[in-house]
Parts: sequence; structure tokens; C-alpha cells
Amino acid sequence: MNKVFIELFRFDKNSDYLAYYKKYTIKYDADDKVIDLLNKIKEIENFEFDDSLSCKLKINNYYLNSEELLSDVVARLGNDLTIEPISTFRATKDLVIDKSDFLDKIHLFDNYLSKEEKVDYFEKFQLDYYASNTLNFNKEYIGDHALYIAYDIIRKT
Repeated sequence: MNKVFIELFRFDKNSDYLAYYKKYTIKYDADDKVIDLLNKIKEIENFEFDDSLSCKLKINNYYLNSEELLSDVVARLGNDLTIEPISTFRATKDLVIDKSDFLDKIHLFDNYLSKEEKVDYFEKFQLDYYASNTLNFNKEYIGDHALYIAYDIIRKT
């Protein structure tokens, strides 16, 4: 069994003025995924995250999905991990964020996409949208994903 040292982002928009980080030491098995790590931490102390397999987050400033193997993440980033939501600016409760800005950009294409296509694009481009450094300078940026979606729509017609 291996160990990983975690600094976990904590924030509640209803009670916290500033975010803070809590430290944990967690043992993990070779076949554990990041989502398993989050669930182990949740057993120690309750915190909020999207507990589906498609949970998106940031570890040591790398954007990834929670279904990645923890051993692969540790091999790339080391065993000291800082876990944050994909957007600390949009955080509402711990790793949960308000995704309304991203959803608004998807809704720009309501006349051209079915509900299923919008869900697919939401899953496909969410990490790309929040990982864009442009959002640090312009919170109203339409997002690279909007250009990809527009390209797909044009290509289909």
C-alpha cells in the first residue's frame, strides 16, 4: 500500500470569506482512482464534490477527470498533491463549482444542437473551458469550446 499527502481545497460561499486547505495522509492501492481517493477523504471528513465518475478537478495545477488512476497521477506529479476545483473563482462548496458561465456558452447553440449533443459537448469540453488561461484575464471569454462546437455545426451542414 502506498501513501499520498493531500492538501484539499475547502470553501463554502455561504460561510467562508476565503478558501483554505486541509491536509490529509491517505493510503491507496495501485488500482485506486482519484475518485476513490476523494471518497476516502470523505470518510474522514465530509466535503462536497461531484461524486460521479466524470468529476473534473485540478491536481497540482493539472486539469483532469476523477476516473484517472491515482498511481498514474502520482507517477506524473509526485505524492504531494494539492486538489482544487477546476475553477477556484467559481467555487461554491469545496470542489463543487457554479458552471452557469459554461452552460450559458453551450446555450448559445440551442437552435443548432439537440439536448443530447449539448450534454455531450458539456462533458467533452468542460475541462478545456476552465483550463483556458484566457479566463484569468477575461471572465466573459466565450471559450475555445464554442469555436469547436461552431466548427462541428458548420461541418455538419
